Amino acid sequence: MQLDRTERIEKLDETLGNVEADYARLLNAYDSRVLKNAASVSKITGSTTPTLNIAASNGKRSTPDVASEEDASRPVKKIKFV
Repeated sequence: MQLDRTERIEKLDETLGNVEADYARLLNAYDSRVLKNAASVSKITGSTTPTLNIAASNGKRSTPDVASEEDASRPVKKIKFV
């Protein structure tokens, strides 16, 4: 199935909108869990300013300037737009 340029752009815009909406949903869910957890911690400790203990390794990808040498040796896939 071949799509012309305008149809591909429309499909990509639609996909981008769906990804953005899902990302916003995930952020809202995360925020509500953090607030719920912070409220629980403040009840237990009696503190009015709860702190969050986030591990140094948070599962995110490393930024390009911090990438390891192993990552630098891998070939990069190039995308050709027609």
